Amino acid sequence: MHDSYKNSLFTLIYKKKFPIKIISNSCLQKHPFDIKKKIFFTLHKENIYLADSHDKLPVKGNYEICSEAINFYQSTGLIIPPNTVFKEIYSVPVGFKFCEKKQDFILEKKINYQGEEIINFLGKLIGESYNYKNVNLLFSGGADSSLLLYLMRKYQPKQKIKSIFFNSGNLKYDLKRAKKLSILLDSELKEVLPREEDPKVVKKFLIEKTYKFKELIYEPILFSIDSIFKEIPDGGVVFDGQGADTVLGGLPHHFLIKLYSIKLIRIFSKLGIITLFIKLFKPLRNKTRLFYRIHKLLLSLNEKKISSCLVNSLISTEKTFKKDDIYYLHEEILNVFLNEYDECSSVSLFFLSILSSRELQKYKLNKKLVYCLPYLEPEFIHYCLSLSNDLKCKLTRRKIPIIDYLNKNLPFKYYSNQQLPFEPHSSHVLSDAGNKSFDPLIKSKNMRDISIRALYKKYMRTNKDIL
Repeated sequence: MHDSYKNSLFTLIYKKKFPIKIISNSCLQKHPFDIKKKIFFTLHKENIYLADSHDKLPVKGNYEICSEAINFYQSTGLIIPPNTVFKEIYSVPVGFKFCEKKQDFILEKKINYQGEEIINFLGKLIGESYNYKNVNLLFSGGADSSLLLYLMRKYQPKQKIKSIFFNSGNLKYDLKRAKKLSILLDSELKEVLPREEDPKVVKKFLIEKTYKFKELIYEPILFSIDSIFKEIPDGGVVFDGQGADTVLGGLPHHFLIKLYSIKLIRIFSKLGIITLFIKLFKPLRNKTRLFYRIHKLLLSLNEKKISSCLVNSLISTEKTFKKDDIYYLHEEILNVFLNEYDECSSVSLFFLSILSSRELQKYKLNKKLVYCLPYLEPEFIHYCLSLSNDLKCKLTRRKIPIIDYLNKNLPFKYYSNQQLPFEPHSSHVLSDAGNKSFDPLIKSKNMRDISIRALYKKYMRTNKDIL
């Protein structure tokens, strides 16, 4: 990559400089790690326009849905910044800050905090930033939400905390620990039970949210989350442990890059041994979840670059995925991250951009609630990115600061493994009962088809009205 492309977003995408036109002035004040605020841009008549909403940008003719973005979404369930679902309209990925001198968005440099221990830093942030009398905590009994409950009680001792546990089944151990922790840390525990819904209600919900959000739906559990938020009165304050895995090395993809970097794995890839195993597992991949994951892992480890490994790890499709401009742009953004940050933090940055579109979508469901996401506070994100790899994750250990802190301060045993996501109570609608072969993503795929059809229908109907 040419030197001028190393960390400049517009130059990376457009390959040359264009004048900047600001539609929303607040764009330039956005913190590079504020994942809640979005900045959109497009090239129009030899000028790059910036706005805080895509529908404020000038376009030639009508909005066009990008077919390559739809293909990527069908395979991954994602549309990752800087791409959007609209042709030639982009959004600024997490970590980029506007530079007046270069008239471009530049990747924020790594900083080095000294002296402050990471969990104490988070605790003080909670104590200083969230002065609420009554709060609701989305509480699974896992490490991330347990740490929040502990720190909230420590730094806001007079706070009244209601812990909400969604019991989607097969969570006996988690519920038992959640009950014990709630007693220990003086929190009321509310158990929410799932219920089966009418298929028409679920499908209508997905279509309506696609219309309302003006974007595709990213989570098959969105319907379930909506039912949880309905348990909280208007104006309620909601704490969520979202983002801990991402910023502190707890994702499977952090483990993946550790595997990828092992010398023996790289030798096996060069010698074609991994290719041989891929062929062996291909006929078995739809037999069990384990075989499916092994086959997917082998495909990712066989890529020639770590950026290719990470992007490929997101793709799940029966067909061979054709690498296109969207795929290669994600690789280039990852390489920008790798120019400034180590591999672990680069994975975190990439997935923070994913999180900014996928996970944050659920907080659009009910705008009458106040959402507090301590792990995703910009200062905490930047702090975590500055930590070295080994302080966050090693080959078999992840989220080391959280796990070690909890095991030192609470009478329970916590581990680095991720909890399995809960089963949405809309799964009977989104699954394919007639499909006898194993497909762990069938619910997601069916949801995607519903949302894609709704998005096309919306923009065929309303294009002329909004432009």
